[in-house]
Amino acid sequence: MTVVMSHILVECKREEVSEPEFFQAINQAYSYAYALPNNVTFVWITSGLKNEYFEVNKEKSSKISQPDISQFGI
Repeated sequence: MTVVMSHILVECKREEVSEPEFFQAINQAYSYAYALPNNVTFVWITSGLKNEYFEVNKEKSSKISQPDISQFGI
């Protein structure tokens, strides 16, 4: 039996964040995901009004946009 622990990194910005600042937050969160020693699988960037979700694969250096993050165990 193999158990894979997944982690989510959440980057929160203020509601009034501009589009360029929000885009910068996406890149910032992605760099944090790679810097952390654990297995960050998902990144969620939110301003409370706008949300972006990404699935991260450190081994493949990929960042795949997702419509949402699945619930635990699904």
